[in-house]
Amino acid sequence: MSLNKYDYIIPIGSNCRIGMALRDLGLRKKAFPLDWTLTTSKSVYECFLDNFNNFLNINSCREQNLKHIIDFKHIINFQYNVNITHEPSLNTETIKKYKRKVDNLHSVLEQSNRILLIRNMLDCQILDVIHSDITRQEEKQGRKHYDLEWIYKTKDLLSEKYENLQVDLLIIYYDESNVLRKRKDVIYKTSSIRRVGKEWDRFACQDVLRRMM
Repeated sequence: MSLNKYDYIIPIGSNCRIGMALRDLGLRKKAFPLDWTLTTSKSVYECFLDNFNNFLNINSCREQNLKHIIDFKHIINFQYNVNITHEPSLNTETIKKYKRKVDNLHSVLEQSNRILLIRNMLDCQILDVIHSDITRQEEKQGRKHYDLEWIYKTKDLLSEKYENLQVDLLIIYYDESNVLRKRKDVIYKTSSIRRVGKEWDRFACQDVLRRMM
């Protein structure tokens, strides 16, 4: 399998490391709405199901700073349950920027022949408070973070909606025991990069993608 056969590669969480890795390797052709976010599996599906109609606006989002945990300003989309971690302020320019990202996504889905969705499932091994909060959220809702049901549903949703589009899905995970249910039409990869440093999973994602170039 080669990444060169895809028109576009689209990160779908669960954090920003896929976007970083694609940028580091020169594989990031366009900016998409989920590039720099923290998401549960279900929130990804709900974004695509609703065509990202309320991804970033004053009705669906608010500014948040969890000072009792960490002093870090960011935007939370409470409709889709998406943490837009790299945007500290909900303002006109930010709203316009994310509208462009959503428009990019719609254009790519409508005009491409083949795309690759990538979900990074390495973040359960990250001790960072903001990142590990995604895991806790899913556990409170009775789901395990490594349950890929909603990610599979996202792949199927796009395949059904865009009949002329080949949608492939790559899951990057920490070890095989983490994946609860595998599918034959999904690609699964892991990395031997040691779990050292705050951004170790960024380099693990780089390692997987570099071997697929």
